[in-house]
Amino acid sequence: YTLVSTPSNATGKYVDGTVEVIYYYAKTIPWTPLEPAERLGNLVVKYLEQRTNKELALQIGDKGLVGTEYFTTAKDIDGYELVAVPSNEKGKYIDGTVEVIYFYSPKKVTISQSTAPQNTVPQKVSQGTVQQDKIEEEAPLLPKTGEEGYILYYVLGALFLIAGLRLTSRKSKKI
Repeated sequence: YTLVSTPSNATGKYVDGTVEVIYYYAKTIPWTPLEPAERLGNLVVKYLEQRTNKELALQIGDKGLVGTEYFTTAKDIDGYELVAVPSNEKGKYIDGTVEVIYFYSPKKVTISQSTAPQNTVPQKVSQGTVQQDKIEEEAPLLPKTGEEGYILYYVLGALFLIAGLRLTSRKSKKI
């Protein structure tokens, strides 16, 4: 307990009768220092294509107490294979963000040539008329590149050339 205030009649002389002196105390609560707030660290796990950094799966975000351990795992992604396991696949949360990135590359598709069994028994051909469909070959459509307008320039250039040659030949004949 702690004394709140000293009464004014705390000191004095004895007198006949009763003198009441009242002291007020307050209960003291022991002081304990507050523990620091628990700090959280962030964890981000990404699944990317190796050369393009294209996101192949949704990234995972997590939080944990600083100093506690985390574990991540690679995902099986159709059409891709894991290139390497990152060194920080397992670790401890830090004050900040830990980023774990799994890189994948497209699977190489190997086409094996299967040897189909050859049918050595001739198939029976039915008698009848065979209708041949006319196959019309279409010329492939080419993109318009704007080269049509150049023909006009070639014709005009040729006309100017011919006119120039005629004029020079006439002048040379007059001299």
